[in-house]
Amino acid sequence: MKSISRMSLKRQRGATLVVAIFIMVVFAVFAAAMWKMNSSGQQSIYLQTYHTRALMAAQSGIDWILTRIFPLGGGAAVTCSSIDTASPIGVIDRADGVPDFSVITGMNSCSVTLECTQRTILSKNYYKFTSTATCVSIGAWEVSRKLIVEAQTL
Repeated sequence: MKSISRMSLKRQRGATLVVAIFIMVVFAVFAAAMWKMNSSGQQSIYLQTYHTRALMAAQSGIDWILTRIFPLGGGAAVTCSSIDTASPIGVIDRADGVPDFSVITGMNSCSVTLECTQRTILSKNYYKFTSTATCVSIGAWEVSRKLIVEAQTL
């Protein structure tokens, strides 16, 4: 009986090493998969933050142009042709009356371009406002949001 157990032990020599290497490889693959899922999750949150910033910047552009066309408090309204839509738009007015994003933390990488079209039909003015916001992240990402609002005079 001793000869049988010694022979089987000799044949099994090194089997533990093979099993240990297999387990290490399985754990390494598992760890790499977890790391990849974690980094893609962080990237998704990062991009979602920039998409939200772009949406808020586009909304600020729409708000800005609406208050120029339809001023609160009965001020003098302007037309689409008298608004400088080529200037960078933000939320804090500069000396020239055009808002600026560069002073707002988190929004300083965002810019907004506006388009305004106006039609008059049967003495009513119809407007179409388009606000396109672009935010550039520290990496190579550039996200944009586009809002379109239509309005008319009463």
